Amino acid sequence: PLPPGADAVVMIEDTEKVADNDDEEGAAGEAPRRKRVRMDPTMVASLRPWHNVREVGSDMAAGEPVLRRGKLLQPSDVGTLASLGIGTITVFPKPRAAFMSTGDEVVDVAPRDNAANSSSEEGG
Repeated sequence: PLPPGADAVVMIEDTEKVADNDDEEGAAGEAPRRKRVRMDPTMVASLRPWHNVREVGSDMAAGEPVLRRGKLLQPSDVGTLASLGIGTITVFPKPRAAFMSTGDEVVDVAPRDNAANSSSEEGG
């Protein structure tokens, strides 16, 4: 939610810090104070109501899958899950496989008739 009286959001990277009061405690029982920042006056003048404000639920529809099964997770996916209050999910590692040739038909690199060359030898 936006603070009372606010109708737009300015990205922190579009501001300049003017006071180093991060994590200072407010009065008893109050949350820590917010950063004090300065914005370029042209930025302030260009702000329009609801700039950078999204409505609750606008990022996905009700009943829509959040992540598809088998998807390789990206950092943004973790952020999406966190925004939904999901702190734990079940994941599976990517499968790993190795192949090894065996049998009478496998020969050294020098080929013979009707024989498979060994590709597991060094340089093969």
